[in-house]
Amino acid sequence: MSRFLILGAGFQGRACAFDMLRSPGVEEVALCDASASGLASAKAFLAKAAKGPAR
Repeated sequence: MSRFLILGAGFQGRACAFDMLRSPGVEEVALCDASASGLASAKAFLAKAAKGPAR
């Protein structure tokens, strides 16, 4: 199982996280961003792809 950290929750970061979450063997994907509202938006977008609860 793999765990990843993505810096930046903009369009590229979200797309990367979305692809990773749908890949076999990925246990956890974490995003970091300077914008709290950007992280909240990314969390809502990625909730569809997550296998477990988004935190």
